[in-house]
Amino acid sequence: MAGTRVKLKSRSVERRALSVKAIFQPSLPAVILQSLREKVFNGDFPPGARIVETRLSKELGVGQPAVREALLMLERQGLARRVPNLGTFVRELNVEEVKNLFEIRSEMEGLAAERAAGRASKEDIADLRRLAENLDGVKDAKRASSRWEHFQRDLAFHQRLWMLSGNRQLAEILETVVVPLFHYGFWHHERTSEQIAKSVERHLSMVKGIETSPRSARAAVQTSIRQFSEPYLVHVYGSR
Repeated sequence: MAGTRVKLKSRSVERRALSVKAIFQPSLPAVILQSLREKVFNGDFPPGARIVETRLSKELGVGQPAVREALLMLERQGLARRVPNLGTFVRELNVEEVKNLFEIRSEMEGLAAERAAGRASKEDIADLRRLAENLDGVKDAKRASSRWEHFQRDLAFHQRLWMLSGNRQLAEILETVVVPLFHYGFWHHERTSEQIAKSVERHLSMVKGIETSPRSARAAVQTSIRQFSEPYLVHVYGSR
């Protein structure tokens, strides 16, 4: 009997371990989504390109339902658009959309920073600072692989900031606003080592603002967005 109880207990522990693993293991569509985002940022799927579901399914060796779900997730993140009877295309922003997204981002990310300042612990601040300094590790953002790496590091900083706001819906909305801007920026505006260094400074100023007060946090984030967006719009479009 004792041996049976030990075996049952062991199986129960194994089942719980498998359940925990299942919770933290990304779903197949989520894995495909990560691959799609990398292809979009690396230029395998440039702005305006059609993403053929059947071709992608064969290339990745997965079923079309999983690819279809991943494409829907890509669309929800603002990187793709579905056209009835034509398929899914990589989203291509125009100047008006870019200006609107920067305006929305400034208000919403300013709110996220303001809320984060009232909630962040010393450990949270240290983590944000580490993520900001980590941006300096990408020395050549001209290469496609470096663009993808820079995107991942930059987004990690902002996602952490949004999480610290304590507002999940705000974080989800910001992702759909910021990710398309990042993609468009990296595709149309190559960053030099000097520009990356300035980016690190802007991110560290945001950390300082969050560490100081809610008001300073909002101001630091909105100043950072303005310092990037104004010269960016002039460089890409010749207007602000």
